[in-house]
Amino acid sequence: MKKIFYRSVVAIFIGFFVSVFYYFNFFAYSAPYLANYILGTLPIDNESISRLSKFDVLIVSAEQGVIRKNVLQQIKNLNPKIILLAYVPSESTNDSWREYPANSLYGDFQMNDNWWLRDSAGKAISDWPRLHNTDMSQGWSDYLITFTQNKILSQGIWDGVFWDMVYDGISHVNHGDIDLNRDGVKDDATSLNAQWVQRMNYLLSQSQARLSVKYILINGNSIASLQKSVNGRMYENYPTPWEAGGSWSGIMTGLKRNQALNAKPQLYVFNANTANTGNRNDYARMRFGLASSLILDNIYFSFDFGDKDHNQIWWYDEYDAKLGDPQGAAVSASGQYVFNNSEVWRREYEHGVALVNPSGVSQTI
Repeated sequence: MKKIFYRSVVAIFIGFFVSVFYYFNFFAYSAPYLANYILGTLPIDNESISRLSKFDVLIVSAEQGVIRKNVLQQIKNLNPKIILLAYVPSESTNDSWREYPANSLYGDFQMNDNWWLRDSAGKAISDWPRLHNTDMSQGWSDYLITFTQNKILSQGIWDGVFWDMVYDGISHVNHGDIDLNRDGVKDDATSLNAQWVQRMNYLLSQSQARLSVKYILINGNSIASLQKSVNGRMYENYPTPWEAGGSWSGIMTGLKRNQALNAKPQLYVFNANTANTGNRNDYARMRFGLASSLILDNIYFSFDFGDKDHNQIWWYDEYDAKLGDPQGAAVSASGQYVFNNSEVWRREYEHGVALVNPSGVSQTI
């Protein structure tokens, strides 16, 4: 006989406080779906390996397939359904590639001097400590894709590639002083950004055609022209401030639009975090992201320190909920299906319900 416990679905929502209230069914297996964005060196102790295996998706630095391949294989053995994505920056190199452990993979990476992003004086550009920007030319993209296929995917452990820093423009870098066509003159922002999107499209379309993987994910942008070549994206720092100005309804509406364009199978990650404070007990922030991930399909939830340190293995009681499958689309308190920020949103599951209050004010249901 199945034992079912019911938790009240009556709550007062204060600010961005959200919670997941559910029927808990010991025999159900489905939502919530969970991801971990872990870019440091993987731990080797059994407790950490066991915990990592409980996630549905791991996004891991690609060199871990060299130095921690045995750990990734142990995780796969514990959870054969887990999806492993290799993290690769799309438009930059990193000084750490010359150091251990990254040099175990990138030690023989051959950078052509013609591939650097340069300003109007011909100087190579770096917009982040230890990172060096590339120009996203076809030569760079072809080399990066070949390297990814031959040196990363050949490790035999990956289900997909996670391209980081996929942007819809580059004029925000170096105060706009960029010379993409190498004529010694600062490029016009509009034409510069349009050309950048073309170059990003080349990387992604060629990745789709040439990489032997099930998933290609991006982190950075939802511009429509990029979506057909990828299976989904990460929304870092959820609710992502550079996506629809951080508006919950704007992000959710944009995600639905992406779902109509993205290749299948589809996979999305809501990476909420502590905003680099390290306060792992910020349950309101965690629950807001978790419940939001349950409002639409194929979203995996991640919660960590922040964009300065994606390297935690935190686990919360709510992760153990067994909600089963969704029983329809999300709906607002007034019966609306077009996302807005003024109401509480609800989605029914087999064994519970997800509730989200994006309004920023207290609401009683």
